[in-house]
Amino acid sequence: MTEREFNKLIKKVAVDENALIKIYDFYYRRIMQFLQKTYDKAFSEDCAQEFFLNLLNKPVEDYVKNPTAWVYRCSINIAKNKKARENKYTELKTDKKVDFEPSIEIFGDLYEKLKILDDKEREIIYLVHWDGYNLKEIAEILGVSHANARKKYSRIIKKLK
Repeated sequence: MTEREFNKLIKKVAVDENALIKIYDFYYRRIMQFLQKTYDKAFSEDCAQEFFLNLLNKPVEDYVKNPTAWVYRCSINIAKNKKARENKYTELKTDKKVDFEPSIEIFGDLYEKLKILDDKEREIIYLVHWDGYNLKEIAEILGVSHANARKKYSRIIKKLK
């Protein structure tokens, strides 16, 4: 598909179903092959479908000089964002017990102070200081607002002091 053909079709995608079908027929297989070099088949299919949904829902305003490179770049960005979201929102089990036993020698009296916290408070401390989550991410994990997570964290710190 030439640059000119692609740009004509891309402008008509929102109003002409055949334009999207032509782009889909030409690029779907190529996107799949490109993404499967890095990701598995199911994930690649999801990303390819998301690319075409985005193409349908968000019209392209600019002229695309290299359509194939543009399509590949968009699809790889979709895949990277999708993977980042998956990694960010991995669910934590609520029955997870944080094991501080190996840390006794290293942290000394900190271990004793952590005993005064309940399991949920210990989990928040663990997520912040050992796993490196920020409070916004913890709020999403716990299903509370950012302000609520920040308040809980500050109360825990006061309790520890």
